[in-house]
Amino acid sequence: MVEIGIFLAVFVALVISREHVASKHTFMDGIMDKVDHLSYKVCNIRSENMNWKKYALSLVIVNGLMLILAYFILRLQGFYV
Repeated sequence: MVEIGIFLAVFVALVISREHVASKHTFMDGIMDKVDHLSYKVCNIRSENMNWKKYALSLVIVNGLMLILAYFILRLQGFYV
């Protein structure tokens, strides 16, 4: 139980410090913003707000696809050994 408490304390400390670092601008922001905008255009992603229903549906779909992918990875491991 002590290990879980230590883990959570370290995790919360890292999250708080990451939030502080993420709010600062770096020299890569200009380059990576252009890459982000290009990838959004290529994938046809519109910058609109999601309501909770769209978010929940997207979450379920992505998790379902990951589950199928993980299943096939585990299922096919025996064929390539």
